[in-house]
Amino acid sequence: MSEKESAPKDKGRGIVRAVPSGDTLIVQLVTAGPSTSALPEREIVLSNITVPRLGRVATSDRDASRDEPFAWDSREFLRKKAIGKRVNFTIDNTTPTGRGYGTVTLADAPADTASLNLLMVQEGWAKVHLPPSLQAKETSKLRPELQSLVAAEEAAKTALKGLHNAEKEESSIRPILSVEPFKLYNSLKGKNLTGVVEMIRNGSTFRIVLVP
Repeated sequence: MSEKESAPKDKGRGIVRAVPSGDTLIVQLVTAGPSTSALPEREIVLSNITVPRLGRVATSDRDASRDEPFAWDSREFLRKKAIGKRVNFTIDNTTPTGRGYGTVTLADAPADTASLNLLMVQEGWAKVHLPPSLQAKETSKLRPELQSLVAAEEAAKTALKGLHNAEKEESSIRPILSVEPFKLYNSLKGKNLTGVVEMIRNGSTFRIVLVP
């Protein structure tokens, strides 16, 4: 995805602390010298791609929403690739709230496999989303990195990778259950459960999504 530019392009590095969706990373920034306070974080959305949206549980002011097909698989692929990893990033656009849109690369990966933007498209977990000003252009006239994204998407479509496999759409949708916290606690207390650690808040607190 991309938004109207509101700040100069900038670069940085950090460690991926959380992956809320298949195109979004929470990166804890790495400073040049020692720090006596908590390191800052930045929300970065992978630019020029779009992914299926995850559903949400119901709240007092919002109804539950269903996952779009392959949303969980897309998020999980990116989470497994990026969580806890050192990354470099280049921000193209920034919103007034500080959310950045740009390219994120794995710091310890070979150059041809480092771009998470490209990797998501190559493996079929994201689609290319070009700005309106570029959508009418011939592929050969796009910037090299955009040409790579377009070529990767065509290859993924041909191979029926990820979200391009229509036969698996329905089975890819994760069931979302709305339950009362205390009822859930009482029903699961003392049982061994399987889950995915979404975030480590501090040395003793985790956020975990239960997996059926």
